[in-house]
Amino acid sequence: MPLMTQPIPPTASAPATTQPDWLPLAQEMLDRLQRANLRAPSLAEAFASIAGADGFDDGLDLYDWSDHSDAAGQTEGAASPVLPDPQGKLSLPTAPTAAAKPKPKPRRARLCLTEVLATLRLAALIGGEGGARGRHTLIEPRALTVIETGDVAMLPKLHRVIAETVAHRPADLAAGEITAAPAEAIFALMPALSGSSIASNQHTFDNAIRACLPLPNACLILIPDRAALPGNLGTVLPPSRVLPPLCGAMIPDLLRLLHGPMAPSARPLPKVLQAAVRAALPPDDRLARLSVDVLALALRASTPVGVAEALAAAARSSSASAALGPRTPRLEMFDPDLPAVQALRAAVDDLALWQAGKVGWSELTRSFLLVGPPGCGKTWLAQAAAASAGLPLILARFADWQTGATLGPMLAALRRSFAEARAAAPCIFFLDEFDAAGSRQRRDHNSSYNDQVIAALLTELDAPGANEGVLILAATNHPENIDPALLRPGRFDRQIRLDLPDRKALRAILTTCLVPEVAEEADLTALTRAAVGLSAAAVDAAIRAARAACRRAGTPFTPLAALPHLNPGQDSAEAQAAHQTARQRTAIHEAGHAAIAARLGLPITRITLDRDGGHVLWSGLTQRRRADLDDTLVFLLGGRAAEEVIFGQASAGSGGGQDSDLALATRLACQIEAQTGLGQSGLTWHSAPEPLLITDPALALRVEAHLARALALAREEIAALPVLVEALAEVLLREGEVAGKELTTWLRLIRDYDPETEAQEMGEILPFPIAPRPDPVGPTPPEAPEVG
Repeated sequence: MPLMTQPIPPTASAPATTQPDWLPLAQEMLDRLQRANLRAPSLAEAFASIAGADGFDDGLDLYDWSDHSDAAGQTEGAASPVLPDPQGKLSLPTAPTAAAKPKPKPRRARLCLTEVLATLRLAALIGGEGGARGRHTLIEPRALTVIETGDVAMLPKLHRVIAETVAHRPADLAAGEITAAPAEAIFALMPALSGSSIASNQHTFDNAIRACLPLPNACLILIPDRAALPGNLGTVLPPSRVLPPLCGAMIPDLLRLLHGPMAPSARPLPKVLQAAVRAALPPDDRLARLSVDVLALALRASTPVGVAEALAAAARSSSASAALGPRTPRLEMFDPDLPAVQALRAAVDDLALWQAGKVGWSELTRSFLLVGPPGCGKTWLAQAAAASAGLPLILARFADWQTGATLGPMLAALRRSFAEARAAAPCIFFLDEFDAAGSRQRRDHNSSYNDQVIAALLTELDAPGANEGVLILAATNHPENIDPALLRPGRFDRQIRLDLPDRKALRAILTTCLVPEVAEEADLTALTRAAVGLSAAAVDAAIRAARAACRRAGTPFTPLAALPHLNPGQDSAEAQAAHQTARQRTAIHEAGHAAIAARLGLPITRITLDRDGGHVLWSGLTQRRRADLDDTLVFLLGGRAAEEVIFGQASAGSGGGQDSDLALATRLACQIEAQTGLGQSGLTWHSAPEPLLITDPALALRVEAHLARALALAREEIAALPVLVEALAEVLLREGEVAGKELTTWLRLIRDYDPETEAQEMGEILPFPIAPRPDPVGPTPPEAPEVG
């Protein structure tokens, strides 16, 4: 059984005087790779050399770090595989003895950056555990080792490095060739690639693994992550050994082989220079997150220390998204009482405990589905969580995955995003537009496509241990459109519902968007009131529009310049007056809903008034008894009742679309009669009762009776406390929002108000007088029809 390991946690750079125990092995492997670059054997030569190998001697001195004067005349020997001797040790070349004839300096082939990286990381994996024993576990007979690279691009380079320095044959062999190979052969298997991603068809890879399983040969299986293993092999094969990331100890060898006009050099960097390089490097956890392209660009610096300084600068730049910068939203900016903020704050704290090694990954809540309307701040919250955690945010969108016209590129892009997140761990992985995944319950001409996309998502989310260190957040506007299998705990542990930002959140958003300007307290209050009802995206757009307007006008930007963009005014005095009248009616309407909720004990959390209307947020029914359903009907018609009581007649504000008050009330009354068995229609259940309103006049009359009765009860309640309704509406007009402790106070006042005993005290309770209104006018509710 091969030695297994867990991912290496990020640590700070080691002191310059510390030499890792895997460094000699890395130097041996790099020299062997250079020799292989000068001459590569064929398959037939490889098997022939395996069959007749008695040792290893190709005439090249891999340990000769001295500076010979002549490199001419060196003859290359035949390349041979790495084989264990009877004691289980590698048959590596040995240093020359005193009697050995001096040899000229060998020719050295320049290696590419990814090959050097692959070699150093592999040496760190096999030479950094178990001392000398750890070096040979990969190639012991019957050893079966799964190595995760975390990156598809690293696969072919690591595959070649293993083939030339540890094993001997790459795994592009068919199953028949594997079974016919000599027993001493060591195989390295990797999945088929399509461009820069894993190919969708892994039939050959699957067959090669299964052909190797019963054989005594040592076998190495290279994958970017466990999700790349075909079929059920992910649950059958042993745990993976994760390829360690780039660290500061690898940089001196990179410089020796790749930097400067004398590269590749056989001489190590002087110790003083190594110390200076290590001192200038960023910590290992930040160095590990840099891409190969960034590393290649840094190697263009003129000096080794310049290379280290360029890497440090790149590390600072790459962590800017996770830094608590002035323009970065943070969880601390939002209302700590919001459930979404509390949940993400707890997740961030747990991540810190996991990084400190105090809790296991399996003990954490590892995934959240953020549900809410467009612009409610789902992306802002993901950014805030990443900033508060000090971790990178990896963003993926279904629209970006679907830029290709066919399924293959889509699945490749999906897997690439997950691989990027795993390579950046610890990190926060944000999946936007998650409802675009679809559902297998809806069958249409795209069903086959959707089925494969969902299957790929399930594979990535379920990959055993592959997502350790990756906190997954997904956002959706329509959770009902997502396949139920994607939503179960374990794939998404919690669902968090978001609404449009409240005043405290808007204040934080405005503060962030206005940087570098700082708004005065009074100005920020005015801007917050104007922004009530807007989404985070709308606020950001308004601030940018204000900056653009100031640039065009040639005037400096001030915070108050954003006011007309947050709340555009009307063109004429008449239009402004009409708009204000409409706002007053809307405020009365929403206050009526809130008053009914207070009187009936229904839970509401916020009342808002914006330029497009108003909203009362409530948590819905906790029970569905007939009395609960009747109370909900009264609540839904409370706004219309308030208009009738205060203004003498209702407007069309209760009607409109399928989410209007009348639509919701009609739907609920239909359910009472045709779906719940609680009405006068008996126990018959109908899957779609609304169309019956046209075809069944008796049902329509019963539904109308429910609505009329609820409206009458709502009018009766509002008529008992019109002064309080108007007072609440005035506050809503002035502030744009009533929530939190202020709302709790209003609800308690309305709930406990007794018009007969407390009418004389209202002047002391209310902060301003309310003019009297005419007596309510409204239709007499019809009697409920008898159903025979």
